Amino acid sequence: MEANDLWMELGQAFECATAINNTTTNDHPKKPWITSHTWSLIAERRELKGRGIADDNNKQKYSDLSKTIDRCINNDRNSYVTSICEEIEKHANSNQPRDLFKKVKMLSKTFQVHYFPIKDAHGVRLATKPEIIERWQQYCENLMAPEEEDVQSHVDLENIQEREPPIIKSEVEAAIHKLNKHKSPGSDNIVAEMIKNSSSKVTDLLHLICTKVWDNGKWPERWTESIYIPLHKKGAKDECGNYRTIALISHTSKALSQIIQERLKNYLLPQIPPEQVGFVPGRGTRDQLMNLRQIIEKVYEYNVPAMFCFLDYTKAFDTVQWGKLWNILSEMGVPKHFI
Repeated sequence: MEANDLWMELGQAFECATAINNTTTNDHPKKPWITSHTWSLIAERRELKGRGIADDNNKQKYSDLSKTIDRCINNDRNSYVTSICEEIEKHANSNQPRDLFKKVKMLSKTFQVHYFPIKDAHGVRLATKPEIIERWQQYCENLMAPEEEDVQSHVDLENIQEREPPIIKSEVEAAIHKLNKHKSPGSDNIVAEMIKNSSSKVTDLLHLICTKVWDNGKWPERWTESIYIPLHKKGAKDECGNYRTIALISHTSKALSQIIQERLKNYLLPQIPPEQVGFVPGRGTRDQLMNLRQIIEKVYEYNVPAMFCFLDYTKAFDTVQWGKLWNILSEMGVPKHFI
């Protein structure tokens, strides 16, 4: 079986598991903050209404009971909001942003997607949903399209004599362990938690898929699909260039990407100079910011001139010239099996 067929089998298993989990009955009420005492009063009022409230005595009793229920609901709501605010303050003081925003989301309204008017390539504003989607598709294709001289022919793995060692199961297990939780899924709707909490059979099947891809270079179709989410950065909201595009990819494909990344480190890290920071283990940009600040302080202290050069590449990650990158990796001694 090919890697794509094996992936279809694994994807269907996850889809069935998700469907079974979604059919589980939910016994929680829509408003969990209402106390049991208030629910008992609501049940009493419903029973009273069922018996009939034609006479004046029952009408008065029903009216008084309704007022009592309204007061209890208001008290329950206030107590609920107060407790949530206390938890938000606690998470803020403990530097727990994820839990903090979860609590804030509980108090806020349900998120709704808004389609902002977008200008096309000629500056004409588009308002309808199909036009906006088509414009975004055109923008992303133009942004990520390789230059003519950047296109490089595909390397046939069958003609490569020196191959890297095959992927072992422990590498797949380590890659699954490193998958980040609480992340949005790709087009397959499989979240990282499902993979991490699956049985060893899933690990074995994923190991087999990665081995197939490692041998012939043919990735499953769903692994090559991405969902692009535009996030506004700055400036006018009707300009596509003022957005950052976030790609949601399959979490199962991230396992193989993690394995490739770990193996590439053996070739690349020894050749990276110590001055380079960022995207390097143990050397973050904060260290360089501290060094820069100390240099500026010394410049002011000794009153000597200094020059700093700052380069900001526009859409750096979206406009990588892949052909040149493959050539650089080859010059650095990376085997063709990786490239």
